[in-house]
Amino acid sequence: MATKHLTLIRHAKASVNHRGGRGDFDRPLAERGERDAKRMATRLAAIGFAPDLLVSSAAERALQTAHEIAGRIDDLAESIVTRDDMYLASARALLDIVRETEAGVRHLVLVGHNPGLSDLWDWLVDERGGGLPTGGIARLELSVGSWLDASQGDAILLDFDHPRREPKPDRRRARQ
Repeated sequence: MATKHLTLIRHAKASVNHRGGRGDFDRPLAERGERDAKRMATRLAAIGFAPDLLVSSAAERALQTAHEIAGRIDDLAESIVTRDDMYLASARALLDIVRETEAGVRHLVLVGHNPGLSDLWDWLVDERGGGLPTGGIARLELSVGSWLDASQGDAILLDFDHPRREPKPDRRRARQ
């Protein structure tokens, strides 16, 4: 059976300050969010993370998170696709984006917002999870040959990470 990989990334911690009349859509990352986005990007780079396509909400905090991650991945920084319709999108709307993905894409990344991302994760793995915290990353494997075929229960969780989790020690280095 063919497989596809889908990585769901919730934007890192956003600023609560709305200076200059900025609305929610335009809120940037907080200082902690900037640090967390860098931390998560470093962790992804360390595991050889190499998606084919990164699609991000056009909201400022999501785009900042996407750029931080893409900046650590070869040839990805210049090809982020931004979509206004991902801002606070429902799981159903996100699923439509997944199903619209070109067949040649084997690994898709969505950078966006809750509750849509967490709800999509729950639906794809067909069980209630703990949700994606800010900066959280869920890496899924779908048992489908085409993105069009993605449906409930088609995915398994490969990995879940978030900024507050302590990384696992590299046992190879510990032995040296």
